[in-house]
Amino acid sequence: MERQNNNQAPVVFSHTALAANRRRAQAKLASHDFLFAEVQSRLEERLEEITKKFNSPLHMGFPHNVAKHHPQAENENLLLKPNQLDLITSNLQLHWANDLAGVLIQIKRALRPDGLFVASMFGGDTLFELKSSLMEAEVELTDKAMMRTSPMADVRDIGGLMMRSGFALPLVDVDRITVRYKNVTSLMHDLRYMGEGNALLQRPSTLRRDVMAKTQEIYEKKFPHDDGMGICATFDVVFLTGWSPHESQPQPLKPGAAKVNLGDVLKKPE
Repeated sequence: MERQNNNQAPVVFSHTALAANRRRAQAKLASHDFLFAEVQSRLEERLEEITKKFNSPLHMGFPHNVAKHHPQAENENLLLKPNQLDLITSNLQLHWANDLAGVLIQIKRALRPDGLFVASMFGGDTLFELKSSLMEAEVELTDKAMMRTSPMADVRDIGGLMMRSGFALPLVDVDRITVRYKNVTSLMHDLRYMGEGNALLQRPSTLRRDVMAKTQEIYEKKFPHDDGMGICATFDVVFLTGWSPHESQPQPLKPGAAKVNLGDVLKKPE
């Protein structure tokens, strides 16, 4: 049983369930990893814009075949030595962290000065269509709503965590990826074999067939694809970039160091 220490962040996700989901997904992952591959390519585009050369990288994430040239790290206790690495990347992994702030602090400590952290994670309104349809269906048929999908961090909260973790020049932005599916069953099947199934510590009972059918009915009515064929599923992919502080990096001006008086800038012309 996974327990929570009073001094730690709330335990929302079960790493045991997550590991089981991923073992189950491995056999069919090659047919369902399109989203991992697409987001990984966008991560690589961000790295290509950086001219700095890196000699000691670490990749944290799943699936392993996306980053076969890097070591792996998946546990929230990363066991990384301080100033050990000059590049840490992570592809669609951090949204499973119970203590995202703690993980970011560990990553920042593991970077050498002027080391880089680049990552992606699901956040924001990811799968809002599915969440909304499931909730409406369960309330209508059972008079209660169960948490069947993961809570997602808001991009502003993630940005705040990056700053509080000590990263220099932090940047957080979002790419919205919309995928068409034939129906809700095909969407949930895809999530299962991506290893992105329900891994909540407090998982509800199996979804009733009538609730599943009602969910499909609501989903098709409220979130059809533009051409009328199938349904839309939204994935908000949050990209995080931050540097370990170094004297060579641009520094914010000290208070009072501005060469232009703000009052003069804002003064209305005569």
